[in-house]
Amino acid sequence: MPKKIRELIHGLKKAGFVDRGDKGNQTAFENSKTLAYEFYSVVKCCLMKKDNICAMVLAAGYGTRLRPMTDIVPKPLVPLSNKPLIEIVLNKLIDSGINDIAVNTHYQPEKVQSYLNKNFSEHVTVFHEPEILGTGGGISNASSLLEKYDHFIIHNSDVVSDISIDAVLEHHLATNAMVTMALTESGVYDTVSIDADGKVSDIGNRRDKETDLKRTYTGISVFSSEALSYFPDGASNYVDIVIDIINDGHIVAAYVPENANWNDIGTFKRYIQANRDMLSDDQLLVEQGSDRKFYRLTTEGASFVLMESGDSSKEFDRFVGIGLYLNSINLCPPVIYGHDSTSRSAIIEDLGDEDLFNIISGGSDKSPLYKQVIDYLIEFQQKGTEAIKECPDAGNRSLDYDVLRWETNYFRHRYLQDIADIAEVELTSLDDEFHVLAEYVSKQQQVLIHRDFQSRNIMIKHGAIRIIDFQGARLGPYAYDLMSLIRDPYICPEPELQDELFHYYHENSPVTSGISYKEFMNAAVTCGLQRNMQALGAYGFLSKVKGKQNFLKYVKPGLKMLEAGLADLESSDIPFRLDRLKESIAHSE
Repeated sequence: MPKKIRELIHGLKKAGFVDRGDKGNQTAFENSKTLAYEFYSVVKCCLMKKDNICAMVLAAGYGTRLRPMTDIVPKPLVPLSNKPLIEIVLNKLIDSGINDIAVNTHYQPEKVQSYLNKNFSEHVTVFHEPEILGTGGGISNASSLLEKYDHFIIHNSDVVSDISIDAVLEHHLATNAMVTMALTESGVYDTVSIDADGKVSDIGNRRDKETDLKRTYTGISVFSSEALSYFPDGASNYVDIVIDIINDGHIVAAYVPENANWNDIGTFKRYIQANRDMLSDDQLLVEQGSDRKFYRLTTEGASFVLMESGDSSKEFDRFVGIGLYLNSINLCPPVIYGHDSTSRSAIIEDLGDEDLFNIISGGSDKSPLYKQVIDYLIEFQQKGTEAIKECPDAGNRSLDYDVLRWETNYFRHRYLQDIADIAEVELTSLDDEFHVLAEYVSKQQQVLIHRDFQSRNIMIKHGAIRIIDFQGARLGPYAYDLMSLIRDPYICPEPELQDELFHYYHENSPVTSGISYKEFMNAAVTCGLQRNMQALGAYGFLSKVKGKQNFLKYVKPGLKMLEAGLADLESSDIPFRLDRLKESIAHSE
């Protein structure tokens, strides 16, 4: 016996279930009437045959508000966690005992049809609409299936909720309604008016009978089969039909569950929040140095990434602004499909798992791949700089003297003090050298730089170079990104390969046109020193402050790259030396 029936029987006994002749206990009589009515309704629903009920999932829409994501997959197949939206809805209906379900299609129908054929062929009949028929016309178009049953459930394919299908059906049968609309309180879309008897009296003030109690339609409703006579052939609108039913005096019941969790996935903000509520660790991609987290969302034939930014609002806004700018000039960051500034989260293109570090570490032929990356860098510098006024997030910032000094102070604090354990008082003599280096580097020609152009931020997808972690982009010395690549502690390219790549950049970059190779190498060496100190400072910060001990293993390669730069400085005609820095490095090893 179902639990709810047992509870009601217990309540009837406790109330005494007195009859009308007992005038001395009218309250008990009224309580008994209420319990008896509930008892009858629940028994009626529990005995209800589910084989007299079918359902229809509305899945023909364009998903316009989720574009450009829905240019790739139709909205019913957009992933929530790692399941298509329509899978969640269909499983909910099937778990409720509904085994015959109509699904309408229009936009990208072959993708929806293919998915349904593979996963729900026993339960689903597809009704394709060559011309989209609207929220009412789709139901009419599926009437050949719906009319076989006493009642049918309508469920939007983009609605996710914990609203019980059984509870909506129970309410529908208990109220003898022609239509029952499941409603909730959203505070934004509360347009359905409910009268004192719990019936829908108006929608959007179409009947001029608004009430103080208004709620939001959840996209879930139940119709009795007689309602099909209100659906005309061709295109029509759900709300128009419900209004006609009310005007003819039929009951349209309002079912309003308490504390319902509901999301209509109508905007990127709501879509992102729905995913964030359901994320699991097995979706988490490999941790990087930043506080950002990346989760892979997979669906039929496509995948996306949800980025949760641990950065400040300004950094997140820069990520979005710079990302959109780079995409607008075809410089290949991941496409940003949508974002939510409140939660600092975004849905972005999945660039896969192949980065330059993994490919090179796997034994790939290094020279051709590195030259492809340098070709990309040259294009990045040229195109990104030419249009920089279009991107204030990058154009209004510069790797100038002050930022260069911040980098070397970062190195002094986070590496020399925190990792090498050298007392601060012993390091004050470095200020003069860091000042001279920053002055020299800051006078070099400025271009758009990525600022962290190393092997883990360079992805390869379908043979093309793509970049990530670009929110630090700004104007800066032209050799800075090149040295991030060539003197990368993650890989430590061989000296012969480094020389080959230096010549390749010098010969092919418009920036170095008219600049001698010696002058170019002076710029490269000094930018490399600056960059390698910044990287060592970052390894110290990430390991000691953030607790990411994995970065400690790159300290030794980082020192190797820094020492190579100091050796290059010694053999150059650059008008200064960094002897105190050399001594500090020697003491740190």
